[in-house]
Amino acid sequence: MLPWLTESSVDRFSDVRDTTLAKLVRDDMLGLILKGVLAPGQRINEPDVANRLQVSRVPVREALRELESSGLVVARKHSGRFCAPARSR
Repeated sequence: MLPWLTESSVDRFSDVRDTTLAKLVRDDMLGLILKGVLAPGQRINEPDVANRLQVSRVPVREALRELESSGLVVARKHSGRFCAPARSR
């Protein structure tokens, strides 16, 4: 083992290797939704997200599907995906 690499840094490297691009995109999008940067009902443009994060559209689609299954994103046929509207309390 190299002296400047501690076990904790090796663990961090394995965490990075185990993280998919879709998970990173999902976490980024989740942060934008929770911070209110993406307003309820706002359209999410896949190419813009992909360009901003410098990834292909495939991980963006995977991330949006996962957010859709959790109810934070809504897909509308022939219109795209949107941030879910705020629920009335």
